[in-house]
Amino acid sequence: MNRAGPPPGGELRARLVERTADLKRLKAEYDNYRKRVQRDRLAVREIAVVNVLHGLLPVLDAIDRARDLGEVTGGFRAVVEVLEAHLAELGLRSFGEPGEPFDPVRHEAVGSWCAAGADRLVCGTVVRPGYRVGAHLLRPAEVVVTGSARALARVHPGGMETTHKVDVAPLGADHRYRRVHIQGVGWEELEREEFEPRVRRAFPEIDVSDPEQVHWADHPGEWPDWRPGEA
Repeated sequence: MNRAGPPPGGELRARLVERTADLKRLKAEYDNYRKRVQRDRLAVREIAVVNVLHGLLPVLDAIDRARDLGEVTGGFRAVVEVLEAHLAELGLRSFGEPGEPFDPVRHEAVGSWCAAGADRLVCGTVVRPGYRVGAHLLRPAEVVVTGSARALARVHPGGMETTHKVDVAPLGADHRYRRVHIQGVGWEELEREEFEPRVRRAFPEIDVSDPEQVHWADHPGEWPDWRPGEA
C-alpha cells in the first residue's frame, strides 16, 4: 500500500506562511473586537453618567441661588461641598466666565451689550453657568454678549436664528459628534446613539425624519465613523 510522504520543503514552507498569516488575521480581528467592546462599554458608562448629571443641574442651580443669597452656611455648606466634590470626581465641569470669547456651541446669547471699539465678541454677564462632562455638553452657559454693533448684529439667541425645533450641524473639533441645537435648550454635542433619545426628551412627539422639524446643515441622517485610536 502506498503512503503519501511528507510534502516537499517548498510546499511545507508555503503552508507555514499561510497558517501564520491566518493566525495574524485572527489575532487582529480579536484585538479589534476587544477594543470595540471596550469602547462601547466606556461609551455606555459615559452616557449613563451624562444622563444622571444632567438631571442634577436644577439642584446645582438651586445651590448657586442659595450661595448668592449667602444661605450656604453651616451643615448645608458641608453637604454642598461633599456633593460638588463627588460631581467633580465624575468629571462634571462648569464653565462660563466674564471675558471668555463667545462661542455659540458653548454659550447661549440671552442678551447683548454694545461696546464701541470691541474687536471680538466676548461673554459679559453670565446669567447661568454651563456644564460639561468630557466632550459632552450638558448645557450651554447663558450669557450677555459684549461686542461691536456690527458683530452683535450676527448673533441670535443660541447662536443661530431658526424656526426649526432641532438643527444639526457638523462639528470639526471631534469627529464622533455633531452640533445639535434644540429649541429652547441651546447647543449640545451629541453622538449618534444620544441624538434621538435626547431630542425626544425635549419633543416627545417629534418626527426626526421631518425636515420641517429637524434641519440638517449638510447630509441628513449621516453620522461620522469612529476614527482609529479613539477611546
